[in-house]
Amino acid sequence: MDKDSVVSLRKSVALGVAVHLLMLCAVFDIYFVSPIEQGMTPFHSEAVPLAKRVVLFVSDGLRASSLYEDHKLHSPYLRYIMENVGVWGISHTQVPTESRPGHIALLAGFNEDPSAITRGWSSNPVDFDSVINQSSNAWCWGSPDIVEMFNKDKLRHIHLYSYDANMQDFSGKSNSSTDLDLWVFDRVKSFVEGQRYWKCSDFCESGNIMFLHLLGLDTAGHSIKPTSKAYIENIKVVDQGIEEIVQIVDNYFNDNMTAYIFTSDHGMTNWGSHGDGSKNETEVPFIAWGAGITRDTNRLDLKQIDIAPLLSSLVGINIPTNAIGVVPERILKGTMFQKSHIMYANSRQLTELFIMKHNNLEKNTASWVFQPFPDISLTNLLHEVDKILQYIRDGNYKMAMKTSHLVIDISKAGINYYHTYHQHFLLFFVTFGFVAWIIYLLKSIISFSRLTKQSYFQNLDPIDIKILNTGAYLIYTILAIISISVFVKSSYKFYLYFGLCFTWIGVAKNLNVILLFFKFIFKSCTTTYLLIFVSYVIGIELLVASFFKRTFISFVPLYYFWKSFCERDLYGSFFEWSRQFIVLMVLAICSLVLNLQTEFSYLSLFISVILWIEFYAYVIQKLKMPLVEKQVLNFQFFMLMVSFFNVIAVNWTISNGYGLLLLNRIISWSLLVISPVCPTLMFNKLDNRVLSSILALAIPYTLMAVGFEHAFMHLFIRVILNWSSTESLYLRNTNMTHRYTLYRTGDLRMIGYSFYLVGFVKNMFCAHFYDCS
Repeated sequence: MDKDSVVSLRKSVALGVAVHLLMLCAVFDIYFVSPIEQGMTPFHSEAVPLAKRVVLFVSDGLRASSLYEDHKLHSPYLRYIMENVGVWGISHTQVPTESRPGHIALLAGFNEDPSAITRGWSSNPVDFDSVINQSSNAWCWGSPDIVEMFNKDKLRHIHLYSYDANMQDFSGKSNSSTDLDLWVFDRVKSFVEGQRYWKCSDFCESGNIMFLHLLGLDTAGHSIKPTSKAYIENIKVVDQGIEEIVQIVDNYFNDNMTAYIFTSDHGMTNWGSHGDGSKNETEVPFIAWGAGITRDTNRLDLKQIDIAPLLSSLVGINIPTNAIGVVPERILKGTMFQKSHIMYANSRQLTELFIMKHNNLEKNTASWVFQPFPDISLTNLLHEVDKILQYIRDGNYKMAMKTSHLVIDISKAGINYYHTYHQHFLLFFVTFGFVAWIIYLLKSIISFSRLTKQSYFQNLDPIDIKILNTGAYLIYTILAIISISVFVKSSYKFYLYFGLCFTWIGVAKNLNVILLFFKFIFKSCTTTYLLIFVSYVIGIELLVASFFKRTFISFVPLYYFWKSFCERDLYGSFFEWSRQFIVLMVLAICSLVLNLQTEFSYLSLFISVILWIEFYAYVIQKLKMPLVEKQVLNFQFFMLMVSFFNVIAVNWTISNGYGLLLLNRIISWSLLVISPVCPTLMFNKLDNRVLSSILALAIPYTLMAVGFEHAFMHLFIRVILNWSSTESLYLRNTNMTHRYTLYRTGDLRMIGYSFYLVGFVKNMFCAHFYDCS
């Protein structure tokens, strides 16, 4: 490669890095737009509140099925409430199903500001309104990660009590998870009892919130899974603790003006994780009873963001200004006058948010470009709001409720319209620019190959020149039109992504290379190239389809098997090829029939140990290498065996309630630190360094796997090693030169390498991620 080609290659690589960084930023700017607006007027119901105070129990990580189906016999008090006292149902959360976003949805009424993703996860870095700061007084007990989110301004009417973060033990020790919930219940009982010795002032005010964050079930689910005995015991502790808190609060106030709500921030999978969008993670229990709550034994379905306006409406405080939830009025127990005022306040708050988004967007967009919400004008919307108030004054409460729901639906549609106003515009810019980058990349690949050295590529027909001029004219015209639309009072991000579109200028300057390339393809061995093209298109479509249905990935090993069958002469014997075939078939079946294991499997572990011993005996021991490097590989294999025994020991201690012992921690961390160092000691051959790297990766993989993943990892490694060694033979074999394509450049073979690389990576992920539904 000459000097000019090297410089051009470096420029292409640098440009590629910049383009992909820009694409990464585009994801956040298009889909992660902050929903928070500032400066709105808060609203609350003007009617007499249905309750004076609300006690909110949030059992972190409790999914609906665990309470309603799996362990319903272990929560007798909550079961009694469901059947005889209050209402129950399912609260539907949104992804990410994590603690912080879940509590923001519960107490602020909106799904967390996505821009917080780029600012850290420990606490919410974005200011937001919630029922905690809108309350007359609030008392919060629980985990420091959660309760401290809601009083960053150090307001005097908010009182936070949290245990030390070191109490959160995920090692699986007996009673470690229940201790967290017992701490909360004990502190609340002591606090309420202590109020008897003080003058009842703040604690007896109307509009108070008591928030109990119960982390025990989340901790137990992570460490010992939601199907364990300790998890069931934790449910019993929560159920009994809630009963005691309700009893002590009712006895203290004795006015039947306390409302109680029990729910969760997110659910949990069978294997103890959350964050995704499966049914087990997004469906959590909702139980409400007490003042202002009717009795209904039928299941209620509501969104998690509906709980914040419900809490506000029960005690008559302002609805959080950025809340987009709707009060579930069917569960309210009150007069039609009270319900009408509650729904009016809800509709007025959403209207205010709609107007603020409209005004902010209109202010930052040129008047001749701005497109307001098409379904209704601001004047007509405010007219509908005035009609609600008039209906209430006239005593026509049914029409007031009906119009309130109409205004709420329109306002929510308008809020979503303005929230996603720039989304399609930005998507067009990014897509248009990235298509240009793909074409430019194709031009670069053609330029770097030997193909352009042929005399055929130096000649242009008159018709070719006409096509090139037309194409360049169209590109420049489109860019000019887009420029006019962008430079009109737009955000800086428009200019940033619009710059990506100028990649088309590079495409326009090199249209001759692309045109001649396709002419060359069609005038050459058309059938051969067409078959190759179609086969890769099908392969790429299968890779894309595997994102939606995991079984499609099984066709990738089958495709590789077909290629290896066509090149059987590269293998030493039919036996060698047959062994490769068996491994490929097992790898393909893994993606089809195996389900995720949530329990530790000694059988899978035993099979993996046998496979690694066989690999060590028949592959590693037969390699010729310096003594030092041989000793490094032997030491790595010894560490691998130690990691297997360490996994067994960790599973036994956690299963028997001893938790994670210090000895196992020391072994695990020692293996993790030492294993990546070993490949750096291999100086002789690349093959030896690859084997050392494989063993270095297998050690941490073994420490974290519990099921068939051990065996899959081994088979996957063998396929990659066989593929790389076979391709090396191909390139070294002088008798294979007749298989080169594109004038012996091997370019199509290189395209195959890229396809297999993506296919292998996708196969690895598909075998470890499952359809949780």
